[in-house]
Amino acid sequence: MTREYYRLLEEVAREVFEKKKSGLYFNIFSVLAIDRVESIHQKFIYELLSPKGLHGQGDVFCHIFVEQLLRAAKIEANIGGGEILNVTKEYSTKNGKRIDLVVETRKYLIGVEMKIDASDGAGQLYSYYHELEERTQYGDRIPLLYYLTLDGREAGSHSRNGVNSYNISFRNHILKWLDECLCKIENMANLHFSVNQYKEAVRMLTSPREADIDIIDRIKSDPKNLLSGEAISKAFPVAAAYIEEQFFRSLVSQLGDGWSWCWGHDDLMSIPHSERIEKIVGMRKAKNECSENWIFKKIGRTANDLNLTARIGVVTGGKQTKLQLNICQYHANRGWENPNPEDSEVGVIKSYLKEEHGFDIGKLWHFGYKEFHEVELRGSIEGLAEWIDCKKDDERIVRLARDVKDIVASVAEYLEQEGLIQ
Repeated sequence: MTREYYRLLEEVAREVFEKKKSGLYFNIFSVLAIDRVESIHQKFIYELLSPKGLHGQGDVFCHIFVEQLLRAAKIEANIGGGEILNVTKEYSTKNGKRIDLVVETRKYLIGVEMKIDASDGAGQLYSYYHELEERTQYGDRIPLLYYLTLDGREAGSHSRNGVNSYNISFRNHILKWLDECLCKIENMANLHFSVNQYKEAVRMLTSPREADIDIIDRIKSDPKNLLSGEAISKAFPVAAAYIEEQFFRSLVSQLGDGWSWCWGHDDLMSIPHSERIEKIVGMRKAKNECSENWIFKKIGRTANDLNLTARIGVVTGGKQTKLQLNICQYHANRGWENPNPEDSEVGVIKSYLKEEHGFDIGKLWHFGYKEFHEVELRGSIEGLAEWIDCKKDDERIVRLARDVKDIVASVAEYLEQEGLIQ
C-alpha cells in the first residue's frame, strides 16, 4: 500500500506543478494574504453595492444583492419601486456598535453582519436588530437582519437573544450574487476581471478550487487512490507539525540564553519530541492551522511590577501570516496586561519602537509589533514548504535570530537608560 501512497503523491504533485505553471492558482487576494481579512470582504462588497462605486454601474449590483437577500428570507423580491436609497458600511448604532453593511430601500432597512473567522459577541445581533427596528418604527419600512458567514452557520443564541435573523453564506448567496453581477459586465474587461478574482477568492475559501477538480476526480476514480488519499490526509497535520517544530527548535537554539519556547505553562524544549509534535498538531487544529507558537525573553521589570517581555511567534487567524515580534507586558499572577494609555511611559515606549525599529502600533495588548515578511509558516503550503529540513545553522535562521536579538538588545538598552525598567 505504501507504493500506492507514493504513486498518488507523485501524480498529484505533477498535476499541481502544471496547474501552477499555467497560472490557475494565482489569485490577487490570496497572494496578498487578505482572502480571510473580514474588512477586505466588507470593503469589496460595499464597493460593488454602492450606487456611487467606481464600477460605474449605478445600483445594478445592489438590486441583485437585495433580491438575493429577500429570496433567502422567503420574501417576494419586491423592494417598493426598486429604489435604493443608501448603502453604508460600518453603520453606527446608538450604543457605539457598527453593523458591517446596511442597505436602505423604500421598503426595507437591511443589516448584514459578516463573520469570516471571528465569532459573534454576546447580544451582538440582538443589539443590531433593535437598532434597525428603532430606525424603522415611524415609517413603513421593514427591518431585516442577515448573518453572513462562509458556510451559512447559525448565529449563537447568546448573540441573537431571541431576535429573528437570516443566515446567508459566501458559499451560496455571495457566489450566486457575484455570478449574476458578472453576467451584467461581460464586455467590461477590467471590471469583469476584478470581480471574477474576488469570486475566485470566495470560492477558494468555501469550496475546492476549479483547478483542483482534476485531483478530486483522480482520487475518487480508484479505491486504492481513495484509501491513499485518506492516509495522506491523516498524515499531513503531523508532517506540518514536524516542519514547524524544526523551525522553532532551530530558531530558539540560535537565539540562545534567556529565550524560552513555551505554550501555556509548558516549556516545549523540556518535553520529549513526540509530545512536542502532539502539542503542535493540537495547537494548529485549534487555531485554524496556526499553532500560535511563541518564544519569549524577559527584558526587564517596570515600575508597576510588570515584566516587559519580547516574544516572537506566528499569530493566529487568517489576517496575519508572518512571524511577528511583540513587545508586551506580563504579570506573574494576572497574565498578559494591556498597556495603560494614561501612563506617560507607554507613549514613550511606543514612539521609540515605531521611530527607531519600524514597529506597527495599534493593538491594545502590546506596545507594538514587527513582522518578518521573509518567514511564513502558515497561510500557504508554499510558505510552510520553504522551511522543510531547515537546520539551526541555516543562513535564514541565523539572520533572523541576529535581527531579533539586535532589536531586543537595543530596546532593553534604551529602556534602561530612560529608567523605564529595572
